[in-house]
Amino acid sequence: MEHTIVSASKFNAWFDDNHVVKDVSIEIEKNQVIAVMGPSGCGKTTFLRCINRMHELIPGATAKGSLKLYSDDVYTMNPDGSDRHNVTHSNAWESAPDWGPRP
Repeated sequence: MEHTIVSASKFNAWFDDNHVVKDVSIEIEKNQVIAVMGPSGCGKTTFLRCINRMHELIPGATAKGSLKLYSDDVYTMNPDGSDRHNVTHSNAWESAPDWGPRP
């Protein structure tokens, strides 16, 4: 059974020459609750965007180091998650309450 859900080792991220995430190393275990705190502009949101592969969508954005979801490297995974054996896909609208017209 996998216990580490997210792990980063010496992870770095840049916007062009601006080094915004510097040498982050962390292991987040299953069912562990964490808080990411720091001053404005210190890279908190950028790190989360890297986990979700949203950082790479920004022109000039780069990342380096190890960032894993379960034991899979985030940046070598298929972006739609289809290569994960235990990814569950569902339609959020099917389980949402009926609050009126849906898009």
